[in-house]
Amino acid sequence: MDNVTGLVSIIIVNWNTRDLLLQCLRSINENAGDVAHEVIVFDNGSSDGSADAVRQQFPNVKVIASEENIGFAAGNNRAAAEAKGEFLLFLNPDTLVMSGAINQMRSFLESNARAGAVGCRLLNTDGTIQQSFWMRFPDIRWLLCRALFLDKLLWRSSVTAAVLLDRPIRVGHLLGACLMMPSDVFRSLRGFNESYFLYCEETDLCYRLWKNGYEVYYLPSGTVVHLGQQSTRNAAYWTNVQLQLSTYAFIMRNGSAAFYRRTMAKVAILIGAVGRLALWTARMLLRRRPLNESMPMLRGYARLLRAVFAFDKVIDRALASGRPIRWVD
Repeated sequence: MDNVTGLVSIIIVNWNTRDLLLQCLRSINENAGDVAHEVIVFDNGSSDGSADAVRQQFPNVKVIASEENIGFAAGNNRAAAEAKGEFLLFLNPDTLVMSGAINQMRSFLESNARAGAVGCRLLNTDGTIQQSFWMRFPDIRWLLCRALFLDKLLWRSSVTAAVLLDRPIRVGHLLGACLMMPSDVFRSLRGFNESYFLYCEETDLCYRLWKNGYEVYYLPSGTVVHLGQQSTRNAAYWTNVQLQLSTYAFIMRNGSAAFYRRTMAKVAILIGAVGRLALWTARMLLRRRPLNESMPMLRGYARLLRAVFAFDKVIDRALASGRPIRWVD
């Protein structure tokens, strides 16, 4: 398929976030400016009427409706296969695009041939900066830092730097809530790795960009508001396990899968789960978090304590069957 020069294909994979998706589409209409663009929504088997609502309210948006949830990576790949743009913007449905963001990311890619991907500044709803880039890729040391809550301290220093940034910087990998890249580059890498059902797809993509001689950038001038984890908020019991499973799979794939590494990774995950169980229990007892928020988190981390020992089996079974790595209770 020949790309249309300058056209940005905005791709949104949706799962049961109808109202947020509609808000996102309105923000694109209001703030895309004079950037030539098309919007493709891939609906991952939603049961809330998302696909019909988009067709009714945004007739110019192309909707691809799947009968089942095939995962974030596969959904993006299916939509990208239909895209005509020179650039692909992968956007979460729980985002609000601010004025100038799309144009600034496109302009950056047009003027930087070695840039394989760029992400802009993400804000929380209260205006604070959200973590949207990492300098290092996940490894066992990263897992240990996260288990001991050291990642929070490191991120605070990164936030301080991000606030002060007035120019783009090279980073390791980006959050997939807002990521733009040239479509030719995306296709040369064969898109997202569909063996990831949810989480780490963008990490894997950025890793392969670097391995193939491209660079990944964070652009502080463009702004997108990201509500965060809206489609998975009510499934914390499952997402806690899925996040760790995907991270574990990424680490084992991009390094030795020797027994000691697998053991160390699992120990780090267990330490993190125990620490967070204690933290959420304290929050609940001190009434700093409501019961309906605390209990799903507690159940999720408790389940993780048992699930981690089955990670290798789940990964091997998924790879053997050709299906994505997905935790199923």
